[in-house]
Amino acid sequence: MNKKFLFGIVFCVLLLTCCISDNGGTTTTTPSSKTVKVDPKDFVLESYEMPGNYSLDKEYYLSKNDIKDWAIERGWQGGYKRVYIEDSKASRIVVIGCDFHTLSSIQDAFNYSKGYHGARVSESPDEKDFELVSSPEIGDGTFAYQFKGKAGEKWYTYRALSFIKQNIFVRVVGSWDVSWDDIIEMAEKIAEKIPDKEMELSEKAKSAAQTPRSTTPAPTTTVPPTTTPVPTTSPPPTTTPTPTTTPPPTTPASKHITLKGGMDEPLDDGKLYVVVWTVTKSYRGWQPGGYFVEVFIQNLTKDEILWKPKVMKVIDSSDKSHNCRVDVSFILTGTEEQLSVIEQVFKPDEGFRLWLNFETGMYLPKTFILTNEYSDGSTTTWEIRLKL
Repeated sequence: MNKKFLFGIVFCVLLLTCCISDNGGTTTTTPSSKTVKVDPKDFVLESYEMPGNYSLDKEYYLSKNDIKDWAIERGWQGGYKRVYIEDSKASRIVVIGCDFHTLSSIQDAFNYSKGYHGARVSESPDEKDFELVSSPEIGDGTFAYQFKGKAGEKWYTYRALSFIKQNIFVRVVGSWDVSWDDIIEMAEKIAEKIPDKEMELSEKAKSAAQTPRSTTPAPTTTVPPTTTPVPTTSPPPTTTPTPTTTPPPTTPASKHITLKGGMDEPLDDGKLYVVVWTVTKSYRGWQPGGYFVEVFIQNLTKDEILWKPKVMKVIDSSDKSHNCRVDVSFILTGTEEQLSVIEQVFKPDEGFRLWLNFETGMYLPKTFILTNEYSDGSTTTWEIRLKL
């Protein structure tokens, strides 16, 4: 999965978990009082705790489908994730999350993760210089790493800090505009929330961990596990006869996912990876006027051809919609070609860049919208805020 310049942030999507309420939350103990029952959501920082004017972009409980096998093999039981974007600068992105592990396995998970990032060799010409860096001791163990990723023609540094405390594995990942001081401050605030005793995972988080997520909720959307008990609304395939009538592989056929974000923020649905790099005004001779939106697309599977766009448009500052002008747009896949051949068969797992043209008249382009349809009938829409 060759994910361009924010690979660290996207990898961190497997991050997260756990646990205790910081604002009047109730702590529930077992009869023996030797452990405390916690929810991963209560450890991840709220927007008012962030070091800056950050807005919540998305949040959700993690399921096993979000987590790599090595983490599950090392006692992963559940987790929670939040993604923040700084209000004044869309390229300033922070991903915070907590993973809940069994106490007997968390040190093994920590050691494995540290070794993985310390020995990591980039698989892309647009990623380089992965290295472990020094960091203050937080909790029961800490490591930090950084790497360089290429955005356009420029190289930027990305940063991540991980620590464990009792059952909890925390990761804080920041894009190049997020300072080490801010990342450390966030990690220390999270550590203060975690109790100094063994914990037990809440039933809500346990249930969410067993239930595959079908969507990535928008910031204002409450994820299913927090609104109603998952077992009654989205039962696992083994609890109802559903699998016998609608096999799991065909379930996404009627699903529609909407992903929302800003420029320079990679968004993927597990099949396609999309990021908008630039928006530029057209002036020169042959150019048709309007604006060009530069988009990078990456197939994330080798099993099928995924690129089948149904909608490519922008919403301007007057809230009017403009479809892509295909005849004056371009694709780059090693050579420059007209977009009219965009639906040619690309090699799976190949990335390509688009220069999509939109004529918005006197108004500025505000939101880029792309909808892709897959062979099973499911669709995903990317809604990306634009900034000149």
